[in-house]
Amino acid sequence: MIYDMPFQKLLKSLLATTVSLYGLSLVIPGLILAPGLQNLLLVSAVLYLLNRLIRPIIKIFLLPLNIVTFGLSRWLTTIAVLYLLDFLLTEIDIQGFALRQVKGVGYLLPDIVVGTFIATILIALLLTLVKRLLSWLIR
Repeated sequence: MIYDMPFQKLLKSLLATTVSLYGLSLVIPGLILAPGLQNLLLVSAVLYLLNRLIRPIIKIFLLPLNIVTFGLSRWLTTIAVLYLLDFLLTEIDIQGFALRQVKGVGYLLPDIVVGTFIATILIALLLTLVKRLLSWLIR
């Protein structure tokens, strides 16, 4: 599975994963990465391996649910991989967070508290979108 991928494609995928993780850790307060380039590279390499090795197994287990929901449960595999990554490594931590109150002219948005599960869903969605955009840009 990993061996049939050309080395250049592997490096591009790792680069897209690394840049996506770093960018999201700067934007989302619930995604906490240990400082240092080697920690970032370790987290992205383990995430890449989990996506290549464990994700197909999770997809097989979720196949009946995926068929019933017409493919809408694909995000569950990404969420499961992120939970597994958070469980395996101490260099990454996914936590709930709070968004501060936003005041504008004529409106007021209250504080929004995001739990760990919703934060993982948000991170999975954004990680997938940013990674696909970066992969498209560097192909």
